[in-house]
Order: sequence, then C-alpha cells, then structure tokens
Amino acid sequence: MKKYTTLFLIQFCISIIFFGACSKIDIQEIELPVVKTIEITNMMYNQVTVNCSIISNGGNNIIEQGVCWSLHPAPTTSDYFEKNKIGSTKDFSIDLANLQSNVKYYVRSYAVNSKGLTYGEEFSFTLWLNVPDKSVTDIDNNNYTTIRIGDQIWMQENLKVTHYRNGDAIPNITLQNDLEWLQTTAGAYCSYNDDRAMVDIYGYLYNGFAVTDKKGLCPNGWHIATKQELLTLINYLGGYDTAGNLLKASSDYWNDLNPITYNLSGFTALPGGMRLHGAPNKSYTAYWGINEQAYFATSDEYINNDIYHMWYANVTNLNWARVSDNTIKTCGQSVRCVKD
Repeated sequence: MKKYTTLFLIQFCISIIFFGACSKIDIQEIELPVVKTIEITNMMYNQVTVNCSIISNGGNNIIEQGVCWSLHPAPTTSDYFEKNKIGSTKDFSIDLANLQSNVKYYVRSYAVNSKGLTYGEEFSFTLWLNVPDKSVTDIDNNNYTTIRIGDQIWMQENLKVTHYRNGDAIPNITLQNDLEWLQTTAGAYCSYNDDRAMVDIYGYLYNGFAVTDKKGLCPNGWHIATKQELLTLINYLGGYDTAGNLLKASSDYWNDLNPITYNLSGFTALPGGMRLHGAPNKSYTAYWGINEQAYFATSDEYINNDIYHMWYANVTNLNWARVSDNTIKTCGQSVRCVKD
C-alpha cells in the first residue's frame, strides 16, 4: 500500500510541475508590433519610395505590413494603403505611384500581428511641378520667368545676357571671326547663324570660358546648373527615357520625330542648337541642331589630353534627355540658371 501511495504522489507532483510550466507559457502576453517609417526616397513628380522597418513583431508573426497615405494627417488603412509581401528581413520598401503634383501627402508605415494593428512615424511630402515663382532680371535688364520643379527653381528661358554680373562686356564672336572663336581662352557668345532675331526665343550660345568665368553670367542669387543639378532634374521627371518629353516647349518650336505631350514640367526647353566644331580636324565651327536639339551648358569641366571638356545636358526631338561630357570649351551652348 505504501508503494502505491508513493507512486501516486510522484505522479501527482510531476503533473503539477508539467501543468505549472505550461501555465507559464500560456500567460506570456503577445504585444503589438513596432514598425518604423525610415525615410522617403526616389522622389519623382508622380511617385516616391517609402522605406520602413519592423522593429519588433511583438512576440508573434507579422501577418500584414505596408504603408498608408492620405491628404490629411494621421492616415490609416481605411485611407489609401499598399501591402508589402512578408519577407525574411525586417526592412521593406514600397513604391507609391500615380500621385498628384502640388498637393501635400501624409504617409506612415503599419504592421499587424495577432494582437492587432500599429502605425509607424508619419512623414509628409509635396511633389512640386510647374509652379510659377518670382521673375528675375539680369545685368542687361532682361526679365525671365521662373518655375519650381521639385526642390529646384529654374529660369524658363535661355540666357540672353551680354555682360558678366560685374558689368564687364562679353565679346560677341561671329562665324566671320571663326579663328578668333577657336583660339580665344576668354568668354564669348554668339547667336545661332549669327542672326540676332533668334535671340528673343532661343537666347545666346556661350562658350565654356564664359560659362566658367568667376565673374558670373547669372543674376545675383542664381548660378549655372551643375551636372548633378541637371541629373536631379532629369531623374525627378522620370529619367533618360521620359524627361525630355516633360521638359520640352511646345511643338511650335520642335521638329519632333515622336511628339506626345509637351512641357508638363514648365521648364520650356527650347531647341536652340549649338555652335560646334567641324570634322575632321575641328579647324572651324558651324551652327547645328536648331529646332531639333537643346544643349544646356553646366559649370562642370575636366581636362582630358590637355584639353578642357565640359559637361552638358541634351534634350532631343526623340523625347529623351541626358547629361554627357563629350564637348569642349570652344563649343557654344545655351545656358539655364537655377536659383541658389
């Protein structure tokens, strides 16, 4: 009898220990997940990327994660939202496309586990496009309308100035004095085909020495765009394949091979052509590209084989836009100024 009593007591104690352990597991409380909205990147005129991270799953699997957005603060999943596929990493990114320009959006991340739904930090952004800004006047009293595109403010017209910002005159060198244009290491300008009537629409063409002269072509508070600033503009408008179409002025000025929509950005790129070197030995210059090509000089230069080269932006009648570096300082190109 003692033997059976002892065995019963042992089994009873084991049962208490087992169920006690189970009870401890059962009473561990699941918490809400913790999610963080990290940053907004890849901003274009109609889309952004929202980067997020799951900080904690709250002790249980995440069953849904994503971002929500609206035109009012504190967006929820009852507003617009985009789910993200649950992955093996804690970080995730979501692209928001087909957004409107010039309206303020509010966005934040969210995550869901079996306990419930929680939200991350709220961010806001506005995708500026074709927003008129204050006009600006150069040293020669030429007045330029301006436009906001993203975080940049640009002149809507090509530069027409004939003096540096300090008042010093810039030489006008025509094809009749082509050798002087080729040999000078000072700033110079010209009009396409040496035709002054072209200037009202297309502005002047400036050599690289005028563009990089520290006396400055642009009005106070403005500067000639760098290659990075022009890349920023092109990328904001969708990149190489699409930006040209959004930058170009109307078909009244362009002989287009692929006309679609014009000047959504308000930049009003004008196909003023350029003054380039003739082949094969670059012993003369010629005008080329009117109504088909827009060339915008940048302030960036470099030396290759003892020759100064310039970066420039090119918008074409094929609707693409690019930044390139295969021109030299004795080429003449249009100039656009961007606000400091």
